Amino acid sequence: MFPQREIETTFDACTTLLNRYGEFALRAGQQVRRAPPAEALRLFLELNESQRQRIQTSLELQISMFEEAAAAAEPLNEPTRLMWRYFSKNGGTRCSDIFDKISNTDVVEVFNSEQQLCFVNFNFFEHVSFTLEQIFYMTWHHATKRDPAIQQRLLETSRRILAGEIRQTFDPGIPGHLVEEVDTQLLLKYQIHMKWASPVFTESKNSGFIVVLEVRNAAKQNS
Repeated sequence: MFPQREIETTFDACTTLLNRYGEFALRAGQQVRRAPPAEALRLFLELNESQRQRIQTSLELQISMFEEAAAAAEPLNEPTRLMWRYFSKNGGTRCSDIFDKISNTDVVEVFNSEQQLCFVNFNFFEHVSFTLEQIFYMTWHHATKRDPAIQQRLLETSRRILAGEIRQTFDPGIPGHLVEEVDTQLLLKYQIHMKWASPVFTESKNSGFIVVLEVRNAAKQNS
């Protein structure tokens, strides 16, 4: 198969998976946005081959997880149960105490070693106007804007986790701060407090991380 055909096949597969993702989001009571086809393809082409394959595999895993949760009549808007299913299927190891630190209103995100989003619970969509393509095809520091000093602290925190310097759940001590969306339809702003960060392990090596966030709409907070 020619490289261009491979790209088209992977892109079509990811688009179909994102369509299914949107259907499950609706079941969880959340609306999602989608990028126009040309913009979706542009974002996809900015990824390298390894990233594209990893995203497809991640989306396949999540759709399978949603299907199993729905078949078991489990609520899709319960973050701890959904994350438990994610790790049961993904095979990564997490710190056991992380589940005790998540409330039903928190946003939970799991990132891989390239700081791409691998999992997020459906609470996320209450606060953002990103398209699904932006969420899964971009890294967090390219999709958002915040105070440079906060940005640097976040990058340093993720670097320390991925370097293996941190091997337990911890409070990163980063103050609540304003986050602004980049290149979205609504350019929303919201206040984020990172309550907890926790490493993910593959064969005892740090291979990603979990963050537990409290997110509030800035406009509502100031009203």
